[in-house]
Amino acid sequence: MLVEASRDSALTHNTYLPEHLTPTKARHWVSQQPDTTWVIYYNGEPVGLAQMSTNVDTGEIPAPAGSRETETWILESFRGRGIASQAWRHIFNEIATTHPDITHAVGVVWVENTASSRRLLKDGYTLAGKTWWGDQRGGGWCYVFARPTR
Repeated sequence: MLVEASRDSALTHNTYLPEHLTPTKARHWVSQQPDTTWVIYYNGEPVGLAQMSTNVDTGEIPAPAGSRETETWILESFRGRGIASQAWRHIFNEIATTHPDITHAVGVVWVENTASSRRLLKDGYTLAGKTWWGDQRGGGWCYVFARPTR
């Protein structure tokens, strides 16, 4: 699944997933991820990934204390079915007991990624602001969303 996802340029542009993973590179990438990383399944098939990163990069928008930045992606053929929203409902229930220190989820979304913005709003996030994300060589405007995890 990771190798397939890493070949989707739109997905790798909008997430932290590296491009063009081989099976060996995918295993190494997985070994470097925090314990707040979950594979998303649909009908028993792995179709995506959800993660709460230990780093929170919200640009100039302050993140609430206890925040973790979320990342979610779904393989293209499974998008638009509400799979990510359903996965996060389960994840928020789990982290309430396993990670009580995580009190807020933060989503940073490119302005043009309207599908992700709609999902975050539907899932109870509120818009915290808009910020430039990138450096002098490139970047773009992003929306920053936040919500309590409980």
